[in-house]
Formats: sequence, structure tokens, C-alpha cells
Amino acid sequence: MVVTERDDTATLVRMMWQVLFRYGWIAWIWRTLILLAGVGGGTLLVHSVLKGSWGLFATSMPVLLPAVFFGLVVAVRIDRGSDGVIRVVTLSFWRRRIVATRIGRPKFREHAQTDYGSLHAPRLWVPVKGGPPIFIDLLGDIPDKGRFGKVFGRSPSWR
Repeated sequence: MVVTERDDTATLVRMMWQVLFRYGWIAWIWRTLILLAGVGGGTLLVHSVLKGSWGLFATSMPVLLPAVFFGLVVAVRIDRGSDGVIRVVTLSFWRRRIVATRIGRPKFREHAQTDYGSLHAPRLWVPVKGGPPIFIDLLGDIPDKGRFGKVFGRSPSWR
């Protein structure tokens, strides 16, 4: 896909973006849960301020903080520009532009431990120097695993 953008000097630049990752429809379920947590936790927070209640404030934080954190770090779409910049869209619609040199060594986990045993849930935590990490659910769509592996420094044979 060719996208026209403006750079710092206000001249038009033609840039080719390659899709590395798409989360798919499941992102809307997570976005709905984040919205519900924001409404519920925000309501508790407002009531805690109005009533001056530290108990309500303490109750609102475990609801709000994870919703905000995961809304900012869970990747819904990742594209790579022809100039090497990585563009990430998160659950909260935050658009990040990350220079490839700022991407750290990812941590890959294939299984999640639950009360009922091990669950197949491949995921990648990618640290970013100077910013929050990127969380990638590897059950999403990865059109070109080789290119994805080169960008994030992992073998393309995850699944």
C-alpha cells in the first residue's frame, strides 16, 4: 500500500508500508472490555473524589490501571515503512511510530499457566527504548512471517 504523508519540511513523501501484523476481530472484544473497565473504574473514581473516599479510590485503581496499560501496549496492527520506521496501532487507537533501532530483544512465551493447566497462547513482549513495550498476540494474522521475524529478531517458525 502506498501512503502519502507530510514530513517535517511539509513536502509530500511517497512511502510504501508493509503489513507485518493484524490482530483481527478479537481486538474489538478487548476494546469493549477496556471501555467497560473505563466506564466502571471511571465512575468509581469520580465518586471517590466527590465523596472523598480513599476506599473507592483504591477500588477504582485495579480496574482502571490494567485497562489503560493494556490499551496502550497491545498491538492491533503493525506496519513497516520503506524508511525502516515501525508504525503500531494499539487497542486504544494510539498510533506509535518507532524507529527500528529502538526495538529491544523480544521475549517469546508460547504457553500461559492457568488453574486448569497450560494454555497455548503464543505472545511476544517487545521492549522499546524510551517508551512502553509492544505486546503482540501471535495468534493474530502475520502475512509474512519471514519479514516479521527480521524486524523483531525472532525465527519465523513460531506456530
